Amino acid sequence: MNLIVDENVDKLVVDALRQDEHNVLYVAEFAASIDDETVLEQANQTGLGGVDAR
Repeated sequence: MNLIVDENVDKLVVDALRQDEHNVLYVAEFAASIDDETVLEQANQTGLGGVDAR
């Protein structure tokens, strides 16, 4: 599964997803502090499912 994961999700969750062979783009690694609207736009543009800790 291809996912974009917001920076408020714990890194341990991201690591577990990657260990399970999911393709994960972690906001904290490429664009820390971008707003939620931008994260959703990125998910929509790339066709990735979004994960948020809320």
